[in-house]
Amino acid sequence: METSAERLENNKVAVTVTVDAKDVDKTIASTYKDLAKKYRFPGFRPGHAPRPVIDSQLGHDAVMGEATQALVEKVEPQVRESEDIVPVGDPSFPEPAVAEGGKDFTFKVQYTVRPVLSLSSFDPVDITLPSDEATEDEINGQIETFRGYFGTYEDIKGRPVQADDFVYVKVSAPEEYKQLNFDNRLYHLGAGMMPADFDEALIGMNPGDEKKGVVVKIEQPKPAEGEEAPEPETVTLDVTVNRLVEHVVPELDDAFAKDKLGFDDVAAMRAAIAKEIGDQKKSQLPQLKESRVTGELAKRLDGKPTPEYVQTVFQELGQNFLNQLQSRGMTLDGWLAANGMQPQAFMDDLNHQATDIATESLALDALVAEKGFDCTEEDIDEEFKNSGVKDWQATKKEFLEGGRMPAVRVSIRRNKAIDWLLETANVTISDEAPADETAEPADEKKADAKAEEKAEKKPAKKTTKKTTTKKAAKAEPAAEATEAAEEKPAKKPAAKKTTTKKAAAKKAEKTDEEKAE
Repeated sequence: METSAERLENNKVAVTVTVDAKDVDKTIASTYKDLAKKYRFPGFRPGHAPRPVIDSQLGHDAVMGEATQALVEKVEPQVRESEDIVPVGDPSFPEPAVAEGGKDFTFKVQYTVRPVLSLSSFDPVDITLPSDEATEDEINGQIETFRGYFGTYEDIKGRPVQADDFVYVKVSAPEEYKQLNFDNRLYHLGAGMMPADFDEALIGMNPGDEKKGVVVKIEQPKPAEGEEAPEPETVTLDVTVNRLVEHVVPELDDAFAKDKLGFDDVAAMRAAIAKEIGDQKKSQLPQLKESRVTGELAKRLDGKPTPEYVQTVFQELGQNFLNQLQSRGMTLDGWLAANGMQPQAFMDDLNHQATDIATESLALDALVAEKGFDCTEEDIDEEFKNSGVKDWQATKKEFLEGGRMPAVRVSIRRNKAIDWLLETANVTISDEAPADETAEPADEKKADAKAEEKAEKKPAKKTTKKTTTKKAAKAEPAAEATEAAEEKPAKKPAAKKTTTKKAAAKKAEKTDEEKAE
């Protein structure tokens, strides 16, 4: 087989393919054999009908058409391997042709590929990372969270509800918003859990008061890019204030450290918390550094990923997530319900991740081209050896025959680009959180919010987490060597030592249940 490729406009690549006459004849012979077995021809045993009989019954042109399709399907993966092409979507055949026996067969196949973009700079990136030790604010924040866990909610008498108060409320909503119904839920005014209209309606009410017809405006999911934002939907609620309470947290003393958390004193508690936070930061720093260097590089990209490429990444992320749920015996509907997440919000989050990953991937491609990072046969062997499959050589052969090796090469080249970014990055150490990151709760108000969430006994909302760039984003969708090679559930992690935070939460469970009664 011979191939020649031509780069066209709009991220298209046209490949002219010529298949040797011997391979054409083999495919035609195989097609006749398959048809002889597939259909019944009077007077002949299955599989023994001669070509003239098959032609007379099915039509010679139809047989040649089927042979041509079989031939193209057989050689198309080899075309991708020959030209090192990773397609975005399915290939097209702009000039259909039909194979003929005894002759070379030439056809054209056209692929959509990733856009080739450049960077505004190829210099090392500048990033900021936190230290690998716990700060005083982090330790104090964790202690305040623990105090919140063991706090109590005591009734307030003699005044109406005010801004920033805690109340237990009953809410009745229309059927289409039944998720807002609850009989006795702890609610913190000003925490943003409900629209501002709801908080305003509660102010001035007393325990036992009921207010019907509270009108609130519920924001609708964000539309897709280019679509007009929907108007907030008006919902009417019936609200009763059951109790007006204040959150009273225990004193921070040696008795609290010993009785609630099992430490000898406050100093021992602080030391344990500091170690746990430090260990956690150390384990997260490599992933965080990778995320930040690729994120900074992506800011230099001249242009945007095409919608087709984003959609390809989106589909791969979605399929990987569904596979993870299936391995855990869960469905997407069940996961959404458990996490209090609407389908549209899930789709929006997934699309945002796909856009980020596509952007970072194209930025890495630009760096690969500039620096000349290549992929050797030794690199490929090492990749498959480290994939964890039983027979890496057989798996490698499957990837070659299936036209999936170009995607593995892309992954290896991008990983080399990431290694270069990690090695050359100018790193500033600072424990001040960047503006686009949410800090852990450190003050009492945020600790109260944590305690409130626990008291509700409701799963916290979660979105799908963005996979680290090096582990997933750099492997082209549809051909991740280390994951797609062997489809099996992920190994169950070994049992881990209970952390200070988990221990505190477990000890607080009974208290939390009492709070919500």
